[in-house]
Amino acid sequence: MISDHETQKILDSLGLLDKLFDFARLVDPIEKREYCLEKGSFIVQENSCFNFWKRKSICENCISMRALNENKTFVKMEYAPDLIYMVTAVPIEINNRKVAIELLKNITDNITLENSSQGVDSEIYHLIDNLQRITLKDTLTGVYNRRYINERLPADIINAVMTGQSMSIIMADIDHFKKINDTYGHSIGDMVLREFAQKLSGNLKRHGDWVARYGGEEFLICIPGSDLGDAEKIAERLRVAVEENVVNWDTVPLRVTASFGVSAIDNIKVKDISSFLEQADKKLYSAKQNGRNRVEA
Repeated sequence: MISDHETQKILDSLGLLDKLFDFARLVDPIEKREYCLEKGSFIVQENSCFNFWKRKSICENCISMRALNENKTFVKMEYAPDLIYMVTAVPIEINNRKVAIELLKNITDNITLENSSQGVDSEIYHLIDNLQRITLKDTLTGVYNRRYINERLPADIINAVMTGQSMSIIMADIDHFKKINDTYGHSIGDMVLREFAQKLSGNLKRHGDWVARYGGEEFLICIPGSDLGDAEKIAERLRVAVEENVVNWDTVPLRVTASFGVSAIDNIKVKDISSFLEQADKKLYSAKQNGRNRVEA
């Protein structure tokens, strides 16, 4: 529960904006907790913050997480069954703890595309989903981007810690990628990146696993619920899939290999994202140093 003093400060601030939203809630986007105003106090709810949207998993485009990461205010459209909201996330600090105020405005009646027999037109939902994906997907490869890593990885780590589950990440890097660009040109290099990303994402078989482009030819694979041994096996499966793939360029079959570094959450300081990434990156560097086209864990 948030103190009465802090609650009053928030309410005083919101009073200046009450014409701009229908209701507000406090969200801890890392722990996925929601605080609702009850009898003059903000009380933590039993359900996760994303349950408001009638979903069973976290929002892909969590603007409250982005608000905390960048210390800025962000706005998006989102939908619950038969309703569309404009959501504004504002970062604040309470008792030395960062959270976000989400201001929600029901804009359903302001949307002109409406089907009287089925409620809000599904095309609007499709449009909103596409807008969300644009902000989170790497335009070249189609997998998630660095922004998604910054928003999703902390939540997955916290969830693993709170539930006592295992969690691992894999850093993957294409071997000799600069040579590919220098030899065949950047357009072929882009083709290789796309096929590499597709091989990684296409060989992940479990719900909740995801791939993001970390930067350049380096990619991050997150596999919640997997310990170090399982993650090493998954990395080896990915390595073989990449090695066996043929990139068709003109009449020349082009093959590439990749190196992989694996880190498990029990190998690092809990909740320390930088150490988590650094550990996987060190293992990746070791794989490169030891001959490439291999997995180090």
